[in-house]
Amino acid sequence: LGHPAFFLVGAYTTALLTTKADWPLGLAWVAGALAGMLTGALLSVVTRKAKGDVVSVLTLFFLITTITVTLNWTTVTRGALGIPGIPRPVIFQTPEQFLLLTMLILIGVYGLVWKITRGPFGRVLGAVRDDELAAATLGKNVFKARVMAFSIAGALAGFGGGLFGMFFRFVDPGSFYFPMLISLLTIVYVGGLASLPGTLVGALVVTLLPEILRFLPLNPEVVGALRQIIFSALVLIVIVGRPKGVLGKVEL
Repeated sequence: LGHPAFFLVGAYTTALLTTKADWPLGLAWVAGALAGMLTGALLSVVTRKAKGDVVSVLTLFFLITTITVTLNWTTVTRGALGIPGIPRPVIFQTPEQFLLLTMLILIGVYGLVWKITRGPFGRVLGAVRDDELAAATLGKNVFKARVMAFSIAGALAGFGGGLFGMFFRFVDPGSFYFPMLISLLTIVYVGGLASLPGTLVGALVVTLLPEILRFLPLNPEVVGALRQIIFSALVLIVIVGRPKGVLGKVEL
């Protein structure tokens, strides 16, 4: 539940380094991914003794804390005013060009995660997910697996946060709050847990479905609320009709 916090850390690191420290965009982007990785590793250490749902609650508190710090550390983050003027890569300026960049990154990240999950480390993660005690009994280092999983997730989210900031050329704390968390949870629940193809399907559904609202004669003031209602209804339908999600391998 704290995943948007990694996204925020990566986005703000990239934004601050490019707009205030005049770092090259590529180097700042990598730094954003590293900041997300370190944040993930730190969170895994903080929550090392927590199990099950307690981890989710603690990571949610971490998200709230991160947003609160970002809102109030105005001398660095400008608080609710956000950070404007984030540059884009020179050859990816238009929306069409940026879509191409995003698709290339999607293919690369999907391939990387597919390689990780299909390897020995991925099998260890699966065992830890299903039963930590059994995995530890078999000699697997559960804590190390958790630290690495959080670190990889943080690095990828931080990298994505940098991409997010470059696309909108602006970041503010409100962009990473509960609406983003709801979207992420909907993607995972609809597509299915422990399934890379399912996550891709969930992302397509959650991204494209709200676009239908553009063609309906609705008051702009109700569109945002209606979008969240649709996401919630999707999750409920999937949980009731297909507890594993569309392509999931694990019960929700």
